[in-house]
Amino acid sequence: MRALVRAMIVMMFVSAAPRGDDASQRVWQSDVAVRALELTMAQGGTSITARVVVATDSGEARGVRVELMLPVGVGVLSVPRDCRPSPSPVMSLNARVTCVLGDLRVREIRDLSIVTTGRPGWSEPLRFAAFVLSDKPDPQPSNNFAERSVP
Repeated sequence: MRALVRAMIVMMFVSAAPRGDDASQRVWQSDVAVRALELTMAQGGTSITARVVVATDSGEARGVRVELMLPVGVGVLSVPRDCRPSPSPVMSLNARVTCVLGDLRVREIRDLSIVTTGRPGWSEPLRFAAFVLSDKPDPQPSNNFAERSVP
């Protein structure tokens, strides 16, 4: 039985192996990265714009998603198309925003801007974090995360 399973696995890899000289077919991994996480607070602290820039550095990325983790007590005012705030029992408060970007070509860059409420008079810094994920294995996961705070 084990021999049969091993043979089936080998056949799957052989049949899925790239053919010809197309170098892009040989890439079984894709390095996706958070290139920037910039936070801009509106005057008076009433809103914060979080700008997330993601890119693929090698290989076409499949099923790319961005997760923006929000500080406690911050609500979502606007999100780009294909982004959704997390469900919350309190309508104006959310824990994160998830953006489904789909497939990205090699060296493609996407720029997302999410506007949240601020917290005027709050003494602690507001910390935001962004993660980018892909359905393909990532050879360099250390660049998939960024964290910033606003005073």
